[in-house]
Amino acid sequence: MSIILDILYKKESGGDLKKVDYIEVSKENGIIGDYHGKSKTAQITLLSKKDWENANSEIGSDLNWEARRSNLLINEIDLKNSIGKLLKIGEDVVLEITGECKPCTLMEKTKKGLFKALEKDWRGGAEAVVIRNGQIKKGDSVFFL
Repeated sequence: MSIILDILYKKESGGDLKKVDYIEVSKENGIIGDYHGKSKTAQITLLSKKDWENANSEIGSDLNWEARRSNLLINEIDLKNSIGKLLKIGEDVVLEITGECKPCTLMEKTKKGLFKALEKDWRGGAEAVVIRNGQIKKGDSVFFL
């Protein structure tokens, strides 16, 4: 079963990451308090734990997932080619996958080879928008509708 393992958000572009146990999300604002909230295509970023581990393994690293700067870390989920799919999280939240979360140049500055390792097979994660408001908590179940 897929679950939310960890949650991060940031108040400004390039800003410090804040690790929390839960977040509130809305269609209008994405993650309440996160600077990406008003984006029309990328209110929330998702990362598969397995994909992150595979990218790390490829470059001989053990970087913490926070280096990716995504919002949600999910175990046991395949985000590859999931554009248009709906993702149910916890009791209420529904997200729509809008695209692949492409790695940025910051990844290469973090660790040599990381950018290229994340480019393969959606390892960099996915972007999503909120379809149904609610709360996302660590430990919440995650599944495609």
